[in-house]
Formats: sequence, structure tokens, C-alpha cells
Amino acid sequence: MIWNEKQKDTKMACVMCKAMFPPPCPHGDIEEIATDTFLLRSQITIKGIMKFSRNMVIVRSDGDLTLVNPVRLNEAGEEKLKKLGEIKTILRLGHFHGRDDAYYKSTFDAPLLAVGPTSSYPEVKIDKIVKSASDLPFPDSDLFVFDFNDFSEGAVVIRKSEGGILLTCDTFMCHKDDALYTNWPMRKMMAKKGFTSAPVVIGPAWLKHQSNIDKCKSEFERMVKELDFKSLIAAHGRFLAEDAKAESINGMKLAFP
Repeated sequence: MIWNEKQKDTKMACVMCKAMFPPPCPHGDIEEIATDTFLLRSQITIKGIMKFSRNMVIVRSDGDLTLVNPVRLNEAGEEKLKKLGEIKTILRLGHFHGRDDAYYKSTFDAPLLAVGPTSSYPEVKIDKIVKSASDLPFPDSDLFVFDFNDFSEGAVVIRKSEGGILLTCDTFMCHKDDALYTNWPMRKMMAKKGFTSAPVVIGPAWLKHQSNIDKCKSEFERMVKELDFKSLIAAHGRFLAEDAKAESINGMKLAFP
């Protein structure tokens, strides 16, 4: 391809812009886990040696894409993502997430929706706080927002999948048999921190940030009472396709004995 001067300037500006953001993490292929619902699994390195799984869910509605817990992709992966539809919205479900939100806001002019204000990545403006399912950019879904004083956290159920898929951030997650994206040093550290081999756990590191454990327990009880789901995918861990609600209730018993 032969570039004219204006195209060269535009291309250079784009390259410089992309260099301002954290680089893409190693990741797998985009896979469809339900109708118009896709999963992208990636791996982030922590402290130079420990490698931890990190997930993004893509929800498509009338050709528009919402990226839940966004993860930046490499060039080939981003091209595949764009073939699914037009990236219209990004949705942050957890207080401690947002590493790649600025990239998608800048590159695709996608507004950032969140379940509440956070102190993580404060430089990225939240465009809208979502409070109910009607605030979500896709239909056939339920929204749950935890009533915490410490920080904001939420969950979404995609109901168009049979039985429902629960999308979380750092609350309910499945790390059992996740050796593909979480390496041995990280799994060893997680075991010391309280991550069990149960199918569903509440992240112990996340839980330690809660100042009122009784309130936290009651909010999880409210969550499993209000939401119906069969499957689970969090911002970390693997996709649990079956029995997710029952296993989540068991995970609560481990977290709040």
C-alpha cells in the first residue's frame, strides 16, 4: 500500500496514540458462549513472574457491541472483534478494574458505563452510572448493584442464554482447573491467600477490602435471591457453564462460615 502524506500523518498519530495506553495482554480467540454473547480470555503478568487470567465478555445487540470488563487485544484480535459489530459501549462492573477502558474510549469513542464511581483509574471519566437493567445498552438482562459503602461492584445476568449467564468482576469467580491462563506461581500464591479448589469462590483478596462483613454477606444473599443463572464468567477465572448458582451458594458458605 502507498500512503500519501495526510495518510502517513494520520497513521503516525494513531500509532502514537495507541502507544500511550497499556499494551495488549496475551490472549486467546474470541469464542461464542451463547447467542450474541462472546468470551475473550487473556493473561496478565503480576510482579514479573505470576500470570493471572483476565476475561472480557462481548455482548452484541442489533450489531452494536458492549465490552464488559474490557481487555485490549492485539491487532489481529482487534480486527476479529470489529468484525462482530460496532464497538459502542464499555461496561465496568468492578472497583479495581479499568486498565483498558481509556484505550477503548479514545480509540472507538465508546462511552464508559459503570455501576458506581471508583477511585481506580480516576483519570478515565465515567459517562453514566447504571442503576437498573433499563440503563444497560442491551436487552434481556438483569443488573445487580451491591449496596456497599466501601466501593462499587455489580453483576449482570444475560437472560437470552438458556438458564442465564452471570457476569461478575471480582466477586463470584471460578478458578478450578484454570492452569491454561493462571500459572503455577500464581496458583500457589492464591492458595496461600485463601482461594480454594471449590468450583466457585468469592475472591479472598477482594473480600479483605470489605469493612462490614455482615453487610457483605447479606448483599450476596440478596444477589442469589434476586438473580437466576445457570452459568458464570467473572473478570478472572474460567467459564462455568453448568450449576453456577448452586456452586455460588456453596462459595458463599466458604466465604461466610
